[in-house]
Amino acid sequence: MSEKSNQDSQFKSDVIQLINHCLEQVKQNEQLVALAPKIEESIKKFDHMEVKRESGFVNPDPLIMVTDDKKIELVVGRDQDCDYRKHLLVEILASSMNNKSEALKKGLSSLIINNTMRFDFEDLALIDEEEAINLLSQCYGQEEILNYIIEDKMELDPDRQNALAKIVTLIDHNYEYRKKAKKSYFVEVQKEIINNFVNKENLTNEELQNFRLNLWADPEMFQELDCDYQNLAEVEQYFNQVTAQLETDNLVKAK
Repeated sequence: MSEKSNQDSQFKSDVIQLINHCLEQVKQNEQLVALAPKIEESIKKFDHMEVKRESGFVNPDPLIMVTDDKKIELVVGRDQDCDYRKHLLVEILASSMNNKSEALKKGLSSLIINNTMRFDFEDLALIDEEEAINLLSQCYGQEEILNYIIEDKMELDPDRQNALAKIVTLIDHNYEYRKKAKKSYFVEVQKEIINNFVNKENLTNEELQNFRLNLWADPEMFQELDCDYQNLAEVEQYFNQVTAQLETDNLVKAK
């Protein structure tokens, strides 16, 4: 076996060890424990696959390709400040979920990984999707959103269902656009989530203020990222405009 093959084999072993650690943490979480059997199946599948790493100097980001359920090719990008094991962990976890949105599945996978293990480098590749899930949890409830992403199930009236579908479409489009153009229009995703949030029944002023704190509205937040976050300053202005109308209509409770 060549030195490179040995390195690829060791890389695969490291990934399996990490995903098993993640699995043990998932089993101890009441909201995620239903995902455990699916992760176990994904681990078995991954264990029988060949993992090959190649160098790619054009794209700074890693590219993962799955071929016929037998081989995974990880094209390592220019960015050295990255732990490529996490990218494979995200793929394995996401393959355990039933929702049709790759963006939501990978965003939740990244959140689970971030909360169960630590890597040498902070990976912000899925930060938009992670934040979208956090905001959606405030609209629908954390348990409901987890079930929606993991099982693709959520009971909603037709209007709320259509509103959620519109948001998910925006999240998916932003995910693909950001990968190709290195630009994010997460501002539009946030505006649509704001529209959804303010339609909650019995909305309190405390809920509004907590939601405001989780919005991304500072244009300087992502200056160091290799991505152009456009018009973030519009978010707070839009939020203030929408909530001012709510208060005018006396639809917000004091507590």
